[in-house]
Amino acid sequence: MSAKPNSLVNTDGRTTNGELIVETNNQSFEAGEEISVEFSAEQVAQIQGFQFTLDFDRHLLQLLDTENGELPQWSDGNLGTADLTNGLISTSWDNKGENVQDGRRKLFKLRFKALRDAELATALTLKEAPTPAEAYNQAGELMQVLLKVNESIKQPGEGVHLYQNYPNPFSSETAIGFTVPKRMNAQIRIVDAAGRLVFQQAGNYEKGYNEVKVPEQSLPAQGLYYYQLSTDSFTATKRMIYTTRR
Repeated sequence: MSAKPNSLVNTDGRTTNGELIVETNNQSFEAGEEISVEFSAEQVAQIQGFQFTLDFDRHLLQLLDTENGELPQWSDGNLGTADLTNGLISTSWDNKGENVQDGRRKLFKLRFKALRDAELATALTLKEAPTPAEAYNQAGELMQVLLKVNESIKQPGEGVHLYQNYPNPFSSETAIGFTVPKRMNAQIRIVDAAGRLVFQQAGNYEKGYNEVKVPEQSLPAQGLYYYQLSTDSFTATKRMIYTTRR
């Protein structure tokens, strides 16, 4: 199957006007387990169309099946699965004058087989190729498309937890969030794909939710990075994607 990219507007050199946030819920999985992953968005009634490339870590997940969502005129052809060997799924949808109800709309669902123990937040990102991530509002203006992997709500005192950076991928500033059960020392480190340290921030953080801002100037080049939260008794690592501005 192949998803045909939108051809609503020639967007070369244009700035974005708002965001379409595609959301799914984080979940942990074990090798051999089958999981269903639903993708949804709130603002679909206010847009003309969208397209993006979903990158799933093919070392962690194997796609088994796809399921259509709630959007009018959506069919199997709106999901492109010709590049699964590289872990890429392209999607594209145009609203051809149909009425879309307000509120959260289910876009599509994917069913995966887990190849290793991991979690969705580390296995899913958006890519700019082969289908660029973009949407169009009702005025035909270009919008950014972002992927948000929602974490389960943690109450203060439940322990240390590292969240997926947001936005991800990002082209300017991104934020790394984490929770700690009490005031304690913690450190955020970012390394590139070769393991070279490019960013480091340590501090004494308050109980509850904390956030470290990472400006684009902190990263030497676009690409894949890994960030790590460390305390005296806890270490967790996640990945993030830095892309240059279009």
